[in-house]
Amino acid sequence: MTMPFLTATLPGIGGQMRAIPEDFQVEERPLYLPCGEGEHLYIKIRKRLLSTPDLVLRLSSVLGLKAQAIGVAGLKDARAVTTQMISLLGVTPERLERLKLDEQLLSVEVLGRHRN
Repeated sequence: MTMPFLTATLPGIGGQMRAIPEDFQVEERPLYLPCGEGEHLYIKIRKRLLSTPDLVLRLSSVLGLKAQAIGVAGLKDARAVTTQMISLLGVTPERLERLKLDEQLLSVEVLGRHRN
């Protein structure tokens, strides 16, 4: 048996929630910043309508890396605009020029190198 809502007879206020990706934005805050040296290049990526697994596949393909060489700290919502920190094993900043910005990959910023 389903109970009716208490407010079922009242008019609603209208509106929409999360109608566009920009309505939900997530910015990852790292626990630490790169130390400045090491084999891992830390980058900050701003993306739109792109899941973390799809981002890893894209980075792997474009940069010629195995997925295991790409480090992420959790999954971010795909139906949103998100900023995420990524570590790339054995990649130079110049190699990132292969990445093309588009409607999904909004920006890429080099944060520095780190040892893991």
